[in-house]
Amino acid sequence: MVTAININKEMLAEIERSNVKHALDSSALVSITDLKGVILQANEKFCKVSGYSESELIGSNHDIVNSGFHPSEFWKEMWRTLAKGKTWRADIRNKRKDGSYYWVDTFINPIYNSEGKIYKLMSVRYEITERKQLEQEQSVLLKDLSHYAFQTSHELRGPVARLLGLTSLFKEYPQKEFMVDKIRETAVEIDSVICKMNDALDRNAYPMLKKHEERCGNFGMQKKAS
Repeated sequence: MVTAININKEMLAEIERSNVKHALDSSALVSITDLKGVILQANEKFCKVSGYSESELIGSNHDIVNSGFHPSEFWKEMWRTLAKGKTWRADIRNKRKDGSYYWVDTFINPIYNSEGKIYKLMSVRYEITERKQLEQEQSVLLKDLSHYAFQTSHELRGPVARLLGLTSLFKEYPQKEFMVDKIRETAVEIDSVICKMNDALDRNAYPMLKKHEERCGNFGMQKKAS
């Protein structure tokens, strides 16, 4: 009876480990390295996203996917955190084999041996490339909108105020042609500012909005299909 219970416990534990591994492998990029960053294990998703085969990754340093985007202090902080036995987390921009970039939300955990010493590191990463692209687009859009607001409140309001003043003086001012010329100059100035504002929107805002509509449209189609 005791033997049967122990066997059942072992089987359940193994099933649980298998389920956890399957969940990780299907959703995350997983790798195990030594303390120098040399890859000892890499799952299928890591291979698929990075573009490298398992044989190319194993035995290589993790620098194989380093994009050069992050400063040296970024990595020094990682090693300092791991040396204390703590989990380190950060968003990392990596580089695929074909030279393109991808972002991953990364968790790196120390692995201890039977003596209680760190001897390996396990990395679990979730791809967030699309989210990062959206953040970058939003940052650019916010900058453009801030510039748009500045143009509206400063560059546009000035000539509009002058135009209103000119039109109020038009009836009383004797030299009508002079007033018409001034009104025309002010109108041209307003048109120039509006063109600059539209150019700013055409450059980033409208393409981003169109891309967002396409994403929403594709998402809706996927939901219908499912």
